[in-house]
Amino acid sequence: MTHAERLPGPLQRRRRPRPSPPVRGRAEASLAIAAAHAGEVDRDARFPAETLAQLRVEGLLGVLAPRRLGGHGGRLADAAELCFNLARACGSTAMIFAMHCTQVACLTRHAAGAEWPTALLAETVRDQLLFAGSTTDGAGGDPRASGCALTAAGDRLRLDKDASVFSYAPFADAALVTARRRPDSVATDQVLVALRRQDMVLVETRTWDAMGLRGTGSAGYRLRGDCAAEQVLPAPFGEIHPQTMLPFSHVLWSSVWLGIAADALDRARRRLRGSPSGAGGVAGARLAAAVGALQTLRAMVVVAIQEIDAAQPAQLATFASQTRLNLLKAEVSRGALQATLQALEICGVEGYRNDGVHSVSRHLRDICSAPLMIPNDRILQYAAQTSVLLDLNPGLFD
Repeated sequence: MTHAERLPGPLQRRRRPRPSPPVRGRAEASLAIAAAHAGEVDRDARFPAETLAQLRVEGLLGVLAPRRLGGHGGRLADAAELCFNLARACGSTAMIFAMHCTQVACLTRHAAGAEWPTALLAETVRDQLLFAGSTTDGAGGDPRASGCALTAAGDRLRLDKDASVFSYAPFADAALVTARRRPDSVATDQVLVALRRQDMVLVETRTWDAMGLRGTGSAGYRLRGDCAAEQVLPAPFGEIHPQTMLPFSHVLWSSVWLGIAADALDRARRRLRGSPSGAGGVAGARLAAAVGALQTLRAMVVVAIQEIDAAQPAQLATFASQTRLNLLKAEVSRGALQATLQALEICGVEGYRNDGVHSVSRHLRDICSAPLMIPNDRILQYAAQTSVLLDLNPGLFD
């Protein structure tokens, strides 16, 4: 499979008016389409083409791009709210949108006025390009270590990457890809390279027949890239990852997981409203506790967004900030899973059945991925190593 293949009809570009604020309230049609197709996207493990086409029409693939380039100039909170609402309709669609927004944020915040990345960002807004990202390299899965390296070939740069997980790659218009700066660089001396579809050749190496998030198409590929030197972002990946990629991905992923769990609890609420005993008894108490826990987790995400908005980029790279953001991911992924399990118990057999009127089968299968996306055990080990360096006493409640 080559990345230069023409996309299916629903994904072809549609011209649209210049976007204008506010961002929220623009996605009603996309949400309806996502909900209508969620079942078949999950069943067939196919890309949610219809919803992405509508998101393009609504101009939402440029939600985080600056207004001077035609984007919405949206805040992280706007993207998080869209992820939450999309997830209530279709978890796969929401995760694709979250991944795309994270890549656009990296391009926006780290292009540093460089001509080529800025032009690509403007094109992203104008033509509503869909971005993917490839940071995993081989079986290790550590985004902060690359096996592949950029090599010079005349006035071009080439890379050959074992992209063990490369979500929705055949449907992306561009991708940000990590690689070592040079063949003699250490694994952590990384750069982020912006590759357009015509710069990549993909050969599938691992299929994606997964339990959940089936529509993300997170297969593995052998990625061969060929690009100009100007397509390498000016900032080293050692700055991009802590300052943007990790904060944005953890907040947006968390918003997706909360949206999945919230819709599952809505189904549990409808199940209780239709039962003879109503909200009384053990099931009602379980629902109240799960809703309260989800509200607490959402408040944690709001606090994280406020911290990211208020911080200088370098502040986000500190041990304290990185630890808080990593633990946010671990807590929300664990808590959203528990809330969805509570919804299953409340809905009972109708929740367990794939064809049940209150089915939460898809929700549960999707949310089970949450603790595995950057495994929680790895996050907690990192937190254990850094926590000995942090003094939590002074200013704890400032």
